[in-house]
Amino acid sequence: MCKDGKVWKQKSNGVIPAADGCSVPDVLGITDKDNPTGKCSFKSACDQHDNDYSNCSMQKMNADKSFMQNMINACNNCNLEGRDLENCYAAAARYAGAVGFEG
Repeated sequence: MCKDGKVWKQKSNGVIPAADGCSVPDVLGITDKDNPTGKCSFKSACDQHDNDYSNCSMQKMNADKSFMQNMINACNNCNLEGRDLENCYAAAARYAGAVGFEG
């Protein structure tokens, strides 16, 4: 366990899982969890979030803020416009919201 609100993603068997892309609650109804809009992948943002959770070096709040920013950056780097860009930002917000509840 980490102190001071920092995160440590360790399973009960002692194994620290490797970064494995995006995992979101099934209730969100997303088929391709790494690419929720079908036009822009969040896999690298999700992998970085997993890495941020894998040791005691970062506060949970900071890891989650970084996750949101990385997804926004992904949206901006996918050359999306109009409704596609709005949908990408909305998906990022849903993912960030899910992290707040699930971690």
